[in-house]
Amino acid sequence: MHLYLLTHWRWLRHFVKRLYLRIRLHLLRHSVRHWYLRTLMHLLMHSLMPRYLLTLMRSLTHSSMLKCWLIQMHLLRHSLRQMYLRILKHLLKRSLMLTYLLIRSHLLKRSWTRTYLPILRRWLMHSWKPTYLPILMHWLRRSVTRTYLLTHSHLYLRIHSHLLKRSWKPTYLLIR
Repeated sequence: MHLYLLTHWRWLRHFVKRLYLRIRLHLLRHSVRHWYLRTLMHLLMHSLMPRYLLTLMRSLTHSSMLKCWLIQMHLLRHSLRQMYLRILKHLLKRSLMLTYLLIRSHLLKRSWTRTYLPILRRWLMHSWKPTYLPILMHWLRRSVTRTYLLTHSHLYLRIHSHLLKRSWKPTYLLIR
């Protein structure tokens, strides 16, 4: 009985996860995305956030999420960007974000990196930079970054020179 329940639970969890990803992709493709982002923001600000983030982190490692991520990159270029950035700013204050960034650093090795980089550069210029950058600096120390920096050294140097002028420089140097 116990084995049956365990197997059934695993199957159910897998099914729900697949269904969730399909619905999410559908929402991101259509006009309901405004409603979707408002709902997401509400969820992220409440007790469901840790559980949601863990699910999202696991999902990001699957190939089905790459398509979803491309759609999100498209959304970030448009009017929804501000709302998304507010959500991200809130998430960056959480300890789970370190694990999340490690997964994203893995995704950065994918062929759509060029789409992602201009958005990353815009993020670095926003007012919540002091919160974001200590986490980014932690991420930059990882081995995947060496490949990333070699490929995009011109971009990194521009960002780096801009960042060094900011007030959090002592923290940055300590992390380095």
